[in-house]
Amino acid sequence: MSIDTAPAAAVRAPRAMTGWRLVFDLFKLRIGIAIGATALAGVAIAPGAIDAWRAIAVVLAVTLASAAAGAFNQYVERDLDRSMRRTRNRAFVTGRLKAGPAWPLTIGAVFAAGVGLAWVAANPVAALHTALGAFTYGVVYTVWLKRRSA
Repeated sequence: MSIDTAPAAAVRAPRAMTGWRLVFDLFKLRIGIAIGATALAGVAIAPGAIDAWRAIAVVLAVTLASAAAGAFNQYVERDLDRSMRRTRNRAFVTGRLKAGPAWPLTIGAVFAAGVGLAWVAANPVAALHTALGAFTYGVVYTVWLKRRSA
C-alpha cells in the first residue's frame, strides 16, 4: 500500500512557474520572510539602539541564509521529493531547473552573502548564529536526520 493514497483528481498538476515565482519557491521565501521577521523582532527587543540600515541588513542577512538552506534542501532532496505528493511539483523534480554544479555554488554564494552581511551589519556572533541556523536546517535536518528517521 502506498502512502500516497489520494485520488488522482486531488493531485495538483505542476504549475507553470517562471521567473520570480520559480525563484520564490526554490528559495522557500515564504518561510524565509517569516524567519526574517523573527530577526526583526529580535532586533527590536535587543538592548541598545541600532541604525535602521543595520536592522534592515540583519533581516536581509537572515532571509538570505534561510533561502540558501531552503534551496539546498530542495537540491539535495530532489530524489525524495519525487515520491511525495506535497513536493513532487518542485522545480528540480519536474525538470524546470536542471541539477548541476552551478547550483551548489549559487546556493553557497547566497549563504555566504547572508552570513557576511550579518557579520558586517551586526557582529561575528550574529553571523555565527545566522550560519548555524541555516546549517541546522540544511545539513542536520536535510542530510542527517530526514533520511534516517520517519
